[in-house]
Order: sequence, then structure tokens, then C-alpha cells
Amino acid sequence: MNHTRDAGLLDVLAALPEIRRATEHLELGGMLFSNKSHVSQAIRVIEDHRVGKCVCQPYQGYLFYDPSAEQKAGNVQMTRSDSPDWDMTSTCVCAICGRGYSVQQGEYHYTWWEWREVKAADQGKRSTFHAVAR
Repeated sequence: MNHTRDAGLLDVLAALPEIRRATEHLELGGMLFSNKSHVSQAIRVIEDHRVGKCVCQPYQGYLFYDPSAEQKAGNVQMTRSDSPDWDMTSTCVCAICGRGYSVQQGEYHYTWWEWREVKAADQGKRSTFHAVAR
């Protein structure tokens, strides 16, 4: 659910009060990362869709959006690596709204990605950000 961009499916799932009630007391475990966070993120994706936010906005605050997978799905364009490969930082541009992100990859017991929006003023200073036509 956290990776879907299917507007029809998200519209059907917009019954958020029922979803929240059904999931709020679930014990889902998770030793290194709470599995309940995945449910919370799915609800966030649905909420953001319902209020008309761009599909890229849920990237921030959730560690499991792989920029390579998002690019392959056509959701973003990776524009470059800001640092040597070992630093694993890249820049991405949303293919829908043109919002720019700096994405830091990390690894511990799993690979994760931290997305940080690059504000419009900063985007103008960096020639690596270009809006992508969908």
C-alpha cells in the first residue's frame, strides 16, 4: 500500500476512520523497526491522496522509499549523486510536481533512505534540479 500510486485504489480506501479503528490496537511486532509504522504510513498515503497532496510528499518521514525503485516506477528522476558513491547521497526530482529531494541512504540491519525536501530557493542554486515532464 505504501508504494501504490493507483488513484482508484486509494479512493476506495479513503474510509480512514474504519481503517484506523481496525488497526489502532494491533500488535504487529518488529524488532528493529515497528511494523505498525508500515500501517501508519499506509494511512498517511491514503490521507495525503484524499486531500490532493502529491504522491511524493509521503517520502519524508518513512525510511523505505528506495529512490531507484521510485525512479523505475516513473515517480522520480534521480538527477545525480551529491557525494562520492560511498556517501550514498543522491538528489531526486518528483516526476509529477517537480519537488526536489536530497536522499541519504543508510544501512544497519536493513537498507533505508531518508528523504529531505530541497526548498525551491535551494533548488534554484543547484543546477541539478529540473522539473520532469510526466
